[in-house]
Amino acid sequence: MRWLSLVVLIGLCVVSEVAAQTAQEPAGGFTGLKEGRTVVVIEESGAETRGQLRRFTPDALTLTQEGRELVFQRQQVVAVYERGDSLMNGLLIGLAAGAVLGAVASAVDCTKGGFFVPERDCTGSERAGSAAVGAALGGAVGAGVGVGIDALISGKRLVYQRPPGTEARAISIVPAVGRSGARVLVGVTW
Repeated sequence: MRWLSLVVLIGLCVVSEVAAQTAQEPAGGFTGLKEGRTVVVIEESGAETRGQLRRFTPDALTLTQEGRELVFQRQQVVAVYERGDSLMNGLLIGLAAGAVLGAVASAVDCTKGGFFVPERDCTGSERAGSAAVGAALGGAVGAGVGVGIDALISGKRLVYQRPPGTEARAISIVPAVGRSGARVLVGVTW
């Protein structure tokens, strides 16, 4: 019965940690950005650019990449992801889930006795002691599982996403001059 409790405890720790890691909400606007952080900018064309955030305004975003500055107009930016994720949230979620499940599993499955003494149910104080030990052991296992799962996650956090319905509408006219002649390229997006 104790092995079953341990298997259930570890399984629930893993499930709660994965569920907590996938429930990330994107921040609206550029409010989630911090200068000096490494970010990935996704443009309308689908191109991804990674660089260090230098500055941002309501209209533009400036990155430094390999010593040069790149400026992205807000209309071009579809999403911005921040690189890196602390392992602390995985540790805390795993610790809490493991401690609760360990305490409950230990308190419910508490019996005394064994080989030479007849088996009996625990008293209230024995259940409390068993629950404390179960919480400590379950918390330690849960914290380890939480950190392990958090380390496997890539660590990209969505900090900006362009609101739906605000796609850029533009007309672009680009002159092209070459040895064979000159031409004009016209592009329309809506």
